[in-house]
Amino acid sequence: MPTRSSASARLIASLLLALLPATTLSAQNATPVFKVTTRIVILDVVVKDKKGNIVTNLAKDDFTVLEDDQPQTIQSFEPPSAHAMPVSLDGKPVVNSAADLPKIGDAPVTILVLDELNTPFNDMSFARSSLTDYLKKQPEVLQQPTLFLVQNDARMLILHDFTQDRDALLKALKNHDPMYPLKAEDMSTNLPVSDPVKNRLRLAQTMQALNQIAEAMRGIPGRKNVIWVGRNYRGVCMVDCGRRAVDPDQITAMHQLTRHMTQTLLEDRVTLYYIDAEDTQQTAFDGRDEYDPKNPFGGKYVIFNYLAPVTGGQEFRQGNFIDVKLKTAQDESTAYYTLSYSPANHQEDPEHYRNTIIRIANHPELTATTRGGYYADAPNANNVVNTPDLAQADRKTLLLFEILQASTSPLTYTGIAVNAKKNDASGTWQISVGPQTLTWTSQTDGALQAEMTTVAVALDAKNNPIMHSSHELVSDRKPDAAAPASIHYEADLKVPPKATRIRFIVRDAVSGKIGTADVTP
Repeated sequence: MPTRSSASARLIASLLLALLPATTLSAQNATPVFKVTTRIVILDVVVKDKKGNIVTNLAKDDFTVLEDDQPQTIQSFEPPSAHAMPVSLDGKPVVNSAADLPKIGDAPVTILVLDELNTPFNDMSFARSSLTDYLKKQPEVLQQPTLFLVQNDARMLILHDFTQDRDALLKALKNHDPMYPLKAEDMSTNLPVSDPVKNRLRLAQTMQALNQIAEAMRGIPGRKNVIWVGRNYRGVCMVDCGRRAVDPDQITAMHQLTRHMTQTLLEDRVTLYYIDAEDTQQTAFDGRDEYDPKNPFGGKYVIFNYLAPVTGGQEFRQGNFIDVKLKTAQDESTAYYTLSYSPANHQEDPEHYRNTIIRIANHPELTATTRGGYYADAPNANNVVNTPDLAQADRKTLLLFEILQASTSPLTYTGIAVNAKKNDASGTWQISVGPQTLTWTSQTDGALQAEMTTVAVALDAKNNPIMHSSHELVSDRKPDAAAPASIHYEADLKVPPKATRIRFIVRDAVSGKIGTADVTP
């Protein structure tokens, strides 16, 4: 009989798969393996004084970490200087594309998202002009490498790759034509869509977009600051709420999806800053009166904005000063401490939200902000495919979602180092995988083993999958042998004439990390 965890995983899959375009892509020979490792919780901490100034001169002994009011032992500590951005010697940007990110080490990056999925059309102009004002006030070389994205009704778009070039971002914003938000606003009346089912699907699509960003950025070692600019997202009611009854399975799926997202953002070290682009001071009731910081996703309403304080960021509502809010978010995301601990409580109750609090000893005038907490699922909880008692068919469904999302995403996934090139002599494709980015597990004979799902997808000019090939790979090495420089495999593909791009995808069977490489046929 399926357990609650397997049923929830299946529901998450059905909810998310409904958001993806129709395709003939299928999971072949996909048999993920369940592994458990010790949990390490990493907290990025911003400290401010009473005037709101950021404090950067504290030591490890100044911090106390509490989880559910119980003190924890700090295992590692990094001051803000450990995350400093390298200084350019010639005054030019260090980062001009994602390929330059290895140059910055553990320095943070910014992902700026313009939300056209949830923002009414009239408010889009206000959001764009505010973003323009903010960027114009920045130096020509930005403090952090910034990736500029747009999420609209249909898909995610990259307006500009990672860069520190302020003028390049301004140009990309100026040249972008917004899409009308048909899922959020009725074009005939200019009123918000009130259908609760449609709104739940829109919330799931918004969550899926954030999940896509988090998964794609897993290979970037430092903190990822997502600054999400859009209309204040109305609460989605998870019970009857005076309207038509809600399918209990959909309620369970939505709650599990939000908990899964909390884990993903924790493990992928993503902090969310949500900036409301509404250009009026009036906000309808959206469920915030139901908000419980000790269990933010267990109540009557689920709101995307809740993820901001949960991840250690902020939600900026109303006030109209978007440029000021952007600067506050940028400042906080630059100067932070990093602490880690292994929770003293090893019990794993997936319904229990563990609160995390930071206190500064002997400094009552200082305030520390970090992520609000996490759900106590098993380690590697964002690898939902590996729910231990999940039926094989459901594993394949979930794996299909992850692979399909990675295949059609405009983002390059960095969780695993992947490169691909064509072997002109044989006509096959050679794919190289970085062994240092894989999970190696001990076998009964003492050997070390890494397991991977590999997929090759050919896409047409509209980014639709038109061909795919998938395999399971296992790499072994002796325990006393050094890891190879790279792991190679070859793919013999029959690429359709209409293909404009081939994406190679490698997924670690243990951690769920994904890496991609794109080539032109």
